[in-house]
Amino acid sequence: MQHRSDKAAPVSGSISDVPSNSNQPRNLTRSKWDGNLNNSNTDPKKLKRILSNRLSAKKSRQKKFQYIDEMERKVKDLEAEIALLTPQVAVLEHQFALLKMENNFLNQKLASVEEKNGIKDGCSGTEKRRSEEA
Repeated sequence: MQHRSDKAAPVSGSISDVPSNSNQPRNLTRSKWDGNLNNSNTDPKKLKRILSNRLSAKKSRQKKFQYIDEMERKVKDLEAEIALLTPQVAVLEHQFALLKMENNFLNQKLASVEEKNGIKDGCSGTEKRRSEEA
């Protein structure tokens, strides 16, 4: 690996020279990674590979940011849906509790009526079943 010499003249080919597809301003400052680009002994293929890798990394970062933005949008959409559905769930749970109480009341009333009818007939429900089985 070749290190940048302080005497080396700047060579075209830094990351800021790579065309950008975005509307963001180019980074005009040199990074510590530009050392490989300033060495006049750098193989053109290696230089091309370095620039290609940087462009690929930039695209990868942009794709990651787009993914994060999409996930944040989905989170906001789901939070809005939760805010909309939570009151509906509360109403339905309340209705369920009322219907359950009504069902228990009606079952008790039915049991009471069956017990009353069983006493009038002179036998309980279990005695009826035994006589029907025989």
